[in-house]
Amino acid sequence: MKSIHETIRSRRPLVIIVSAIIGAAVIVAGYTLLSNRLWSDYQTSYETWSEDARIKAEEALAPQLARADRLSQFKALTTSIENKKDSRCTVNGLIAWQQFMADNKKRQEECRRVADEVVAFGRQLQSAVSYLEDDQEITIILTDAIGSSDKLSQKQWVEQVATWGSASKSIAAADVVAEFTEVKTLASKRVATVEAAWKKIVAADKAKDESKYVDGEKDLTQAYAALKDISEESADHFKVIASKVQTAYDKAFINQ
Repeated sequence: MKSIHETIRSRRPLVIIVSAIIGAAVIVAGYTLLSNRLWSDYQTSYETWSEDARIKAEEALAPQLARADRLSQFKALTTSIENKKDSRCTVNGLIAWQQFMADNKKRQEECRRVADEVVAFGRQLQSAVSYLEDDQEITIILTDAIGSSDKLSQKQWVEQVATWGSASKSIAAADVVAEFTEVKTLASKRVATVEAAWKKIVAADKAKDESKYVDGEKDLTQAYAALKDISEESADHFKVIASKVQTAYDKAFINQ
């Protein structure tokens, strides 16, 4: 009869094998759970990213938003989309070998579809940002020039010629996107008209010619009134851009 020690020794290899099998099963089960978790997180990640972009876009596109606030929100959103677009559908290295399995492949295809549409929306949004930045630049030039015309003394009329001449040069030097070119051209014409009217008034004042002064004053009034055409022209052009942004928004977040 075998001793207890001999029996234990004879069974030790079996115990080791069983322990190894159990250990392997635990590792496999753990890896399976981890894989399922990572793939679930993968899907949740791009869905959350898309939903976050949709919420921010909805806020930025609100009709009651002031133009300056809209520009600020557009910039923040385009930056957010641009920073994450390249890594959005990258698969974790621990489960990379599983990406060709049917369900996982479907997740990746859906992620790429969502990412492509959100990025396309971001590009349209960037076009709007570029346009609004050009509009803001011209608006500041005009606002400063118009503000300098408030409560002038007769001695300051000559300064207005220089002020509007400077505004004209600043607008001409502005590097704008193609969509804003027509607005820039109109702004240049309207500002040149104001400058010309001030020159006429200064010349009439020096010549003590009342009739020419009256004509110059009339021209100046009309020139200032015509400045509103610039903002109206800009608003008309922006409607086209806004329509494209809305279409891209609908495709990315609504018509899925």
